[in-house]
Amino acid sequence: MHQKFLTRTFESPRTRILSVVDVYDALTTARSYKAALLPDDAIRELRDEVARGWKFGEIVEEFISLAANGDFVPLSGADNGRAPSIRRW
Repeated sequence: MHQKFLTRTFESPRTRILSVVDVYDALTTARSYKAALLPDDAIRELRDEVARGWKFGEIVEEFISLAANGDFVPLSGADNGRAPSIRRW
């Protein structure tokens, strides 16, 4: 893709927020090639990515804060051994 398009796309706050949520969902959802991470492990992985240079650190911390305050509820996976997906209630 053209660099200007990519730069403009990721400048949008909405896009940055969705990027963080998408990564968390990917980490906590079981796939045929990997097990789901537990929520605490996924949060640790998000913070590790920020430490490695991912530029969405403020959004990651806000997401973690919302999750820690109980502002999210698990909708799937909690009763079948998988880590739950977290969605805004």
